[in-house]
Amino acid sequence: MLKSIFPDMLKKHGWTHNPFNPNLPDPEFLIYKKQTAEIIEKIGENRILWVCAPMGSGKTTILKYIVKHSPAYNLKTLYWHCGYNPNLEDFKTRCNHLLPSFFDVFKRRIRTILIDEANYIDDKGFFRYLVGLLDDEKIHPSVVFASVTLPPTDLMFETFKDRHIENITISPAPDDEVIGMIKERIKKAGGKGFGPFDENTVKEIIRKTETPRRMLERLMMIASGKETEEKVWIEKTPMYLEHLSGQQKRIMELLSARPMPAAEIAKALTTSQSGVRGQLNRLSSMDFLREKGYRMPVVEKKGGVWQIHPEFMVAYAKANNNNA
Repeated sequence: MLKSIFPDMLKKHGWTHNPFNPNLPDPEFLIYKKQTAEIIEKIGENRILWVCAPMGSGKTTILKYIVKHSPAYNLKTLYWHCGYNPNLEDFKTRCNHLLPSFFDVFKRRIRTILIDEANYIDDKGFFRYLVGLLDDEKIHPSVVFASVTLPPTDLMFETFKDRHIENITISPAPDDEVIGMIKERIKKAGGKGFGPFDENTVKEIIRKTETPRRMLERLMMIASGKETEEKVWIEKTPMYLEHLSGQQKRIMELLSARPMPAAEIAKALTTSQSGVRGQLNRLSSMDFLREKGYRMPVVEKKGGVWQIHPEFMVAYAKANNNNA
C-alpha cells in the first residue's frame, strides 16, 4: 500500500527519491552529534558501552556513522547486526577482521566492535567470547552494544564479572539539528528548504513525535497526500488504540517497524510465546473491535510472520504520531 504512493509523491515534488524513508539508516543524517562524539571519545579509552534507546530512535545511524568516520578517529571497526537468532560462529568469523596488520600496529588503531540489536543476545557463549577478545592483547577492543533494553544483568554478571559496563541513554536531539536533518534529506532528494512543508508544520511534527522514525513516517504521509484522504482513519484510530491493552500496544509498536514471527515478538517483550500468540489471535479476529465500528482484523499473518493489516498500517502510524 505504501509503495504505491511513492511515484506520485516524487513526481509532485520533483524528488529523485523518497527523502523520508525510515528504514534506511543514513550516517549523513546523524542528529545526535554531541552524544556520538562522547561515545567516540569513550571508545578511545577502551570502554565497554551499552547504548539504550527505544526502537526507531537512531541507534543504528549512530553506529554506522562511527563506521563511516572510523579512519578520522583512528578506529578499526567491526559492525555486526546480530538480529533475531544471532549466530556465534558468524560473529567469530567476522571478528577475524580485527586481527592486527602491520599498518594497524603502525597507526595504533583502536579496534572497536559495534553490536546492533544486542537485546537479542541470550547466549553466555557470546559474552564469554567477547571477554576472551577483551583479554587478547593483540586485539583488546572497545565494545559498543546498541539495544532497546538495558543489559541482561544475569548474563553480564556471570561473564563480564568485575568489568565496568557504562550505560548510555540516547536523549532527544535538539530541534535545530532535527530541522537541519530534514532540510538535508529534502535537498539530497532534489528539493529545497522545507519542501512541501512550512517551518511551523515541521516544528509541530517534531514536537508531537517521540522518535525520528515516527517523525519520518509522519512527514512521508503528509508529503504523499494521504493525510487528507485518510482523515476519517486518523480521527477514529486513536479510539481503537485506547481500547488496546499495554501488551497489545507494544505488539503494535513492534509490528509498525517490520513484520515479525510470534517468537521474535515474545523475545522482544520478554514474555511467553503462548501469551503473545493469544494476543495476536485476538488482534487478528474480525470481531476484536467490531463494537467500536472496525470491521477488519488489526493484524494478519502472512508467510509465517505477523504484520499490521495493510489497511490499518498507515492509520496506526499516523494516530501514534498524533498522540505522541
